[in-house]
Amino acid sequence: MDRQQLDDILESNFSETDDVYIRSDWDEESYIRDNIESIRKAKCDPFKLTAKVAEPGFHDKEIGDEIEGYCIAHQSGHWLVYVPEENTFYCFWGVEPKHVAARGVAGNALYCWTA
Repeated sequence: MDRQQLDDILESNFSETDDVYIRSDWDEESYIRDNIESIRKAKCDPFKLTAKVAEPGFHDKEIGDEIEGYCIAHQSGHWLVYVPEENTFYCFWGVEPKHVAARGVAGNALYCWTA
């Protein structure tokens, strides 16, 4: 996949906000807008990134399984990864790209970014 395809997928996914946790005392519109801007600022040239599934894991994957996708944004050890075969975003965590873990957060881009 090229950058334009991934950008298009990401931008269209921003309308999916149902799973994003928003505290009752936060302004929902501002929170969503600020996190969309945060992702846009953290975007990178897409590259393949692989993570091992770690606790608490996923219902359809075993601890230690590998997940590979396209990293499209990262900031402070937080990696937003798109897996085309599943049409799903994942959050990977870790300081170094060679040592990241997938710890049970997958779904839409905003949900993953705000986890």
